[in-house]
Amino acid sequence: MQFEAQRIDYQNRFPTSQHSIILVDDVACGRIWVDRGTNEIRLLDIALLPESRGRGTGRVLLNRLVAESQEAGVPLRHSVSKANEAALRFYSRLGFEVIEEFDLYVLMEWVGSQKGVTPRNE
Repeated sequence: MQFEAQRIDYQNRFPTSQHSIILVDDVACGRIWVDRGTNEIRLLDIALLPESRGRGTGRVLLNRLVAESQEAGVPLRHSVSKANEAALRFYSRLGFEVIEEFDLYVLMEWVGSQKGVTPRNE
């Protein structure tokens, strides 16, 4: 039910968004949801199974989105729960900064090139 509610919400707010299953060595290990708009690329959701975390998969996917946003000339943004300190640290290490705050979430934008952080080719 939670996934269906999320799907409906994303479809209403981001009608052109794409949901994909993440495969590593042809094994499903997570999902990613991205909206590629004309003014931004928005990472709506990314989730990896617990056994797939900490292996660099998230970093590789984020680096690809960073490269895509740079090529398109639009910012890459992602909303993160204020309570998710590990995710906030992860995105900060990759060159994201908070650009807006809401009640429970922050909107982060990749500004890595301004901080000297560039995506790795992976």
